[in-house]
Amino acid sequence: IHTQSNLAEVEIVSLVQELIPRYRLRAETDFACSNEDFIQTPRIDGSEFEALTNTQIGALLDYYASSSNRISQMTKTYHDISAVTRMLEERENDLQMAVTLGHTLLESNDSLRNQVALLEQ
Repeated sequence: IHTQSNLAEVEIVSLVQELIPRYRLRAETDFACSNEDFIQTPRIDGSEFEALTNTQIGALLDYYASSSNRISQMTKTYHDISAVTRMLEERENDLQMAVTLGHTLLESNDSLRNQVALLEQ
């Protein structure tokens, strides 16, 4: 902090403490860091997930768990470029599968909505 050898430690500490900024915590009850300064994320209505079957939910949870495991593997083997490349290829395949699953679910939801609309008429 200082190059002079005759400066006392107490003076160095007091110099450092004066430079430490003081912060105020801004929080609301809904979100721990909610404030107009932060980007607000939209709340998701739970009814959007009611159409998912238990099998689909289980598959999604398995996907998230395997992604987490793969990330931890990547951090352990970051020095082995072939292992990292293989894991990235697996991740890309998983993402493509997730996109396909998402499109299938959207088509299924559209079909069900059309059937409900026909039944309501």
